[in-house]
Formats: sequence, C-alpha cells, structure tokens
Amino acid sequence: MPPPTEPGVPTPSPLYRLVAGSVFKLMRLQRWRLEVRGLQHLPRRDGAVLVANHTSFLDFFASGSGAYLHLGRPVRILAKASLFDTPVFGWLMQQAGHIPVHRAAGSRALTSAIAALQRGEMVLVLPEQTISPAFELRAFKRGAARMAAMAGVPMVPVVTWGSHRAHTVGRPPRPRWRLPVSIRYGEPVWPAPHDDPAAVMEELRRHMRVLLDQEQRAYPDGAPPGAWWVPARLGGGAPDPDEAEAYVAGLEAGWRRAAAARIEQARDQLRHEADVTRQLLEDGRDRVQQRADLARDRVADHAEQARGRVAERSGQARGRAEHVRERLVERTEHLLERVAGPAPEGEDAHDRRGERAWNQGRLGDERAPGSDERRSDAAEGGAGPSPGAEPDASAETGTEPASPRAATDGNADRA
Repeated sequence: MPPPTEPGVPTPSPLYRLVAGSVFKLMRLQRWRLEVRGLQHLPRRDGAVLVANHTSFLDFFASGSGAYLHLGRPVRILAKASLFDTPVFGWLMQQAGHIPVHRAAGSRALTSAIAALQRGEMVLVLPEQTISPAFELRAFKRGAARMAAMAGVPMVPVVTWGSHRAHTVGRPPRPRWRLPVSIRYGEPVWPAPHDDPAAVMEELRRHMRVLLDQEQRAYPDGAPPGAWWVPARLGGGAPDPDEAEAYVAGLEAGWRRAAAARIEQARDQLRHEADVTRQLLEDGRDRVQQRADLARDRVADHAEQARGRVAERSGQARGRAEHVRERLVERTEHLLERVAGPAPEGEDAHDRRGERAWNQGRLGDERAPGSDERRSDAAEGGAGPSPGAEPDASAETGTEPASPRAATDGNADRA
C-alpha cells in the first residue's frame, strides 16, 4: 500500500491504484524481491523526468515502483501509441493518464509531457524505445532532454535489472518464484535550454551504463555463464550488441513494412470508401433527377386534369346559366300571359286591356336604360313646356290628361 502523498502533490487516480496495485500484488504473490536504492534522488513534490533502461515489458512498473510504493506518487508513462491500441491494456493506459507517442506526430506527445511536468507530475521515458536482446543500452533519443529543459525539471536516471527474466522480447511470459529485481535511481541531471539535447543524452547514457554494470555485477542471482538473460560481456548467452542491433534492425524493418502495409491498406480503404461514396452520390443524383422528372410529369398531369375539370365545370355552368335564362324567359312569358289573361267581351274588357297596356308601357319605361333621366327631365319640365315643344291641349283647355279608361272609351267610341 503506497503512503499518502504530500498536500499539493498530484495523487494517483482510483484506476491507477487498481492497476498498479494489482501488478505489485501479483509480484508479492510470487515473492518477488524488489531492491530499491537511490530514493533520495527523487523529488518529493516537483516534477521530474525518469529516464530508464529498457530490458523487459515490466520496466514500466519496476522503474516507477520507487516513486509509487515509497512516495505515493504516480508516474505517467511516455509510451509508443501502439500500446494504446490494444483492446484492454490500451484503455487502461489511457484512463491512467499515460501519454501516447505517435512517431509521425511526436510534438503532440512532447507538449503533453511538458504540461504534465509543469503540473508537478513524474514522467517516465524509455529513450531506447525498443528492447535489445543483448540487454545493453542502445542509443538514446533526445526527447527526454528537450522536455526536461523546456519544463525546467531534472532528469533522474533509473536502471533496473532482473524483470526481463519474467517477460522480455522473443520469450513468452512465465511466472518466476522469488525473482530478485534491482531498481536504482541516480543523481539528477539538470539540462539547460541552451544545451545540446543529443550531447546531454549521450552523457546521461554513459552514466547509466556505469550504473547498469554495477547492478548487473551486484545482482543477487549473479551472472551464470551461458545464461540467456546474462549479457555476453559478462559471459552470458545473450547475443552481442552487433547481433542484437541487426536483430532489432530487422524487427524495425518489419515494423516499418507492417506500418506501410497498414497505411496502404488504410489508403485503399479510403479509396474504396471514396468510390462507394461517389457511386452513392451519383445514384442519389440519378434518383433525385428521376424523382424530379416524375414530379414534373405529375404536376403536368394534375395541371391538365385541372384544366379539363375547369373547362368541364365552365361548360356545366354555361349550360346551367342557359337553362336558368330559358326558365326565366319562360316564366316571364307565363307571368305576362297570366297578367294579360283571356280577352273578355264588352266595354270592361276593353278598359282592362287598355289599363294593362298602359301599365306595361310604364313598367317598360322604368326598366329601360335612361328611364330615370327621362323621368327627371319630365319632372323638371312639369313647371312649363320646353322651348319648341308643342303645347299640351289639356293645359290650354284647363282639362286633366285623359286616363287609360278615357282612352279606352274613346277607342270604344271610334270602334
């Protein structure tokens, strides 16, 4: 169980505690003997770059065991992005706050690491990037010196020895009972912004080579001659550095070919998706054009049908109007016949016919256009005869105008 961290120092998350606690518990179950030295070189509160050698797949836990188990401080791992792509382990790496390194976009990882260092985090860097089967230090990349100088924090060298016997490159993992693992922290190195990162890392590599040789010679299980996990310079069966570099170069070439194949596969996939998308767009365009033509034809058909219906209804309306007009004419004639009635004999019949004729003439004048004007003119002329008009005989004689009945009487007398 790690001790509590000091106030103001970044603390491990629950998931970090779960994963790290599970790994260290597994080590304790196998009675691993972790021997940690140089803890006084680790900062208690501020950020630092832990620069470690790489001999096994358990170096992440072995190198950070001193900071976590003895100081309670989490260590953020700067690891290659392919580790984050694995189904379960990659998700755990992401959730624990570790930093992926993309070979094509290393500046993004550098920015993230500097931000973590400035927050007071510890960042673990494996500058060799790949495990050497010779179990010797390979050439260091210079990213650790750059981020330490830019963040203003020290680099603390870390060497581990022994965990590669449980799981390393070219060999399957296997349980190890009472496995001794040595972890040693060296004196901090403070790179300045104006220092050459390559020169700083080369100097640090020489210093770590001395520390590693000391730990290998002082290892509790010694250096059995011919043992596969012992370097060749100590009489072990591990390949010499030249053979190991050739092996690593072949691995890297294979990785590059695999990466190129994946890139080409992704490019082909993108081309295929682009072709499918283009075909879908063309099919969609054709369907849209087809539907537009169909809609246009439907609109034209509906318009033609509407015109036909309008023409049909117009004809029906004209027919009904003609029928109504005929009915009106017929009813008018019928009413006129009823008003006129049959021609009676005698004087009363003549009087009635004359009166009806006079009424019909008056009604016709009222219905005729301009009848109102004529009546108004007649009303105005009632005060006296208009110039040039013949004088009214009734006015001269002082008698009243003849009524219709008088007219019929006169007609009767003349008859």
